[in-house]
Amino acid sequence: SPTSPAYSPTSPAYSPTSPAYSPTSPAYSPTSPAYSPTSPAYSPTSPAYSPTSPAYSPTTGGAGAGGGPFMDFTNIATTVFTPMEYGACGYTEEDAKEKYGSDLEVYHKEFTPLEFFMVEHRAEQQACFVKALVDKPTDRVVGLHFCGPHAGEVIQGYAAAVKCGLTFEGLKNTVGIHPTSSEEFTTLRITKSSGESAVATGC
Repeated sequence: SPTSPAYSPTSPAYSPTSPAYSPTSPAYSPTSPAYSPTSPAYSPTSPAYSPTSPAYSPTTGGAGAGGGPFMDFTNIATTVFTPMEYGACGYTEEDAKEKYGSDLEVYHKEFTPLEFFMVEHRAEQQACFVKALVDKPTDRVVGLHFCGPHAGEVIQGYAAAVKCGLTFEGLKNTVGIHPTSSEEFTTLRITKSSGESAVATGC
């Protein structure tokens, strides 16, 4: 109602002298703790801004771009797009040896893609290679390396598996798509420590 005290120009709620509208009100004062640069809420030393705060933890989804978790830069796949492509995810063999020592097992294979047999002499001139680095106590795959055609396409899919905790047992139990170069990862059986030939026989 227009006659209600709440709508009256003389009502305290609409008065320019009302504390709620006063420039000297604590809520509007530049010296108010809520607006002060020295307020704990704005302090760089505040727990809310600390890198160890749960709000910034990658597992809580608190402080990355757009409010999500920070980017996890481990096990990011990469590819070198040379005529014979090379793709990798996880540790290099040298770094894995330094970290895992004698617990590291290296599985490897040299193979010739079926498509190479379609071009005269190419099969004899260009061999391809796959390698998996495994932490024996946990069976975790800590590195995958692929040198061959379409390495970028191959390693991208396996990178998701490595990110999710791929084990060598899981890799062996994966049914490969035949005939593809990517399936060579699923058929790895020869270890570097065995001294056996890594050259694949048959297709």
